[in-house]
Amino acid sequence: MSKPSREDMEELARRFPFKKKSWMARCVKRLPTVRQIAKNVWFLRCLPQLGDKRAYYIVVLDEDKKVYTCTCYDEAAQWGAVRRRNVCSHVGAVVLYRIMVQRRLED
Repeated sequence: MSKPSREDMEELARRFPFKKKSWMARCVKRLPTVRQIAKNVWFLRCLPQLGDKRAYYIVVLDEDKKVYTCTCYDEAAQWGAVRRRNVCSHVGAVVLYRIMVQRRLED
């Protein structure tokens, strides 16, 4: 996947207006690891430099509820509940990926 355009980043910022630029930068760093593996299911590789502890992460979109979940939201995991509340950068990377795919389809 290519680098996100300014418009892609502006769209991500519109969807997550409460997020800081550092979170957005983490989403961009994760972008090359995003792979769609099924409808509404994405795989992300571990990035130890961003503090990842697992070998991989799975993000799932519940279309009915319009809610993303990530395996890092596991209640037994350290900071799992906080990540769920605050939206992790794994989910942010998937949203950015989807924005970029949609923009490619429109062009």
